[in-house]
Amino acid sequence: VSYSGFSNSNYLTYKAGSMNFGTGDFSVSVWAIPSTDTTNEFILELDDASQGSNRMYLLITGHNPPRIYVTWDSDVGGSELESAAWNHIVVGRRSGMGYVYLNGRPISDGTKAFTTSLNGNGMGTIGNYSGSPNAGYAWSGKLALLRISKTMPSPEQIMKMYHDEKVLFAPNAKCTIYG
Repeated sequence: VSYSGFSNSNYLTYKAGSMNFGTGDFSVSVWAIPSTDTTNEFILELDDASQGSNRMYLLITGHNPPRIYVTWDSDVGGSELESAAWNHIVVGRRSGMGYVYLNGRPISDGTKAFTTSLNGNGMGTIGNYSGSPNAGYAWSGKLALLRISKTMPSPEQIMKMYHDEKVLFAPNAKCTIYG
């Protein structure tokens, strides 16, 4: 199952209080197919944009091919997403460092200090910008298996997630709850 069709009036929100990570570890994992749109598009914001620099967001740039853009690195070189294909993205923080992984591999340009305190204030969003949701920032691709955690998986765990889950996105894949 994937989610798409986000717009200025069609996106998800949640009370960000449960995303009060402070300066501790956290991670976001998602499978995404980027669109061919040439604007910056938000996958999610953990805090409301009114938090200014005390927030965390994940968006994809309007470059061709699109790239990952996170709070601690505003255009992650080497993170080009494959168009018209499922891409596994993991971003997060471990011990004060922000990390970016794409399809199981670490992106060195995305590894930078990130010590901002995330206080979980306001409303978080999925599929649009929380400051003033509009069609210009709405995610126009597809999203699946979005997970937010208070831990950052190890590089080995991220690679395992990627290899275990990529079979779910193969053409004609079949899966049951049991396995």
